[in-house]
Amino acid sequence: MAEIESWDWWTEEKCVADVAGWKKRFPVVHEFTASSDGEKVAAVVEIEHKKTTPCVNGKTWEETYERVWPLKFSPDGRLVCAALQNYEWTVFVDRKPWEEVYDFVWNLTFNPDGRHIAVNIKKDSEFGISLNGSSWQNKFFEARDVIISPDGKKTASRVKTRRVASLDIAGYAERVLTVAVDGKPWQNNFLSIWGIAFSPDGAVPRRGSN
Repeated sequence: MAEIESWDWWTEEKCVADVAGWKKRFPVVHEFTASSDGEKVAAVVEIEHKKTTPCVNGKTWEETYERVWPLKFSPDGRLVCAALQNYEWTVFVDRKPWEEVYDFVWNLTFNPDGRHIAVNIKKDSEFGISLNGSSWQNKFFEARDVIISPDGKKTASRVKTRRVASLDIAGYAERVLTVAVDGKPWQNNFLSIWGIAFSPDGAVPRRGSN
């Protein structure tokens, strides 16, 4: 409520950023994203080859990276992105990097109030989830989802417990999929899993499977 009360509710037209001018300043300007209060607009811009950085209201970060993706404002107004530097990925929150680095990150996800951030990670050919910069101790042959509890304290994903090629129908028929919660897999494996979700009180994810 305090954040909403601080918003500028004045209805007169207001220029937050001259985004049209960005395309004259930078060779490449990627997709725009706006903060929930409407006071900031940001995009990934390429200054030159392999020198990429976020630009917020026309001001770029001093640091540049080989790649920045994705770029989002969290529900609580922080600018969050994943960036590649020296062949390693990590997550930046208002320009501050997580200590952990990864081979790749994706599925940038927030809990409803935005205080907690989770991503899928790949490290040394293993997959898992990192929550606020701390990755699961257990890794898996595959983890493609990020499900975060409403309070932001738990994460879950559909995971593969045995290495099976994408088109190996017989291999999948042996039931190699399960759900991992905070890196701990369920005891039972399934042929397929879908619709994972935490209940509003943060209890173990519901499931649909066979």
